[in-house]
Amino acid sequence: MLGRPDLSFLFQGLRDSTNVTALDPAATLDISPYWDVDADGVLNACDNCPDHANPGQGRVVFGQTLMAAGANTFSWSTPADVKFVRGDLAVMSGYTVDLSGDLSGATSLTDSTVPPPGSGFFNLVRLAGSCRAGSWQSSMGAEPGRDLALP
Repeated sequence: MLGRPDLSFLFQGLRDSTNVTALDPAATLDISPYWDVDADGVLNACDNCPDHANPGQGRVVFGQTLMAAGANTFSWSTPADVKFVRGDLAVMSGYTVDLSGDLSGATSLTDSTVPPPGSGFFNLVRLAGSCRAGSWQSSMGAEPGRDLALP
């Protein structure tokens, strides 16, 4: 794991400045735990997915099991910002979608639309929000065409 940069010299410079007055001269500024929230060695300011560890900064797979909670609802255990798409099974090979959206802090996806008789829908979910590098694949390298075809 990469070490955290030592920026204490910046704060010491503030303490030594003649035009800066601290309410408590012994106060410290210890924000280092917030510099790399997911502890992947990439500081949040430069991390393409600051809430989920991905040291190589590549795409990140959702990583949770989706369960059918009902005829029109999928659920997962841990709240997450997600992007979802839905399309007709007949054109799944081209990943044409007819519904997409974003959910914030969600643990489920509900779609009350019923496909016409003799047809069906595919639904895909990936990380979104702070993780702009979410992948539509089920595991990295398994289905690279999905990431190229879907938003």
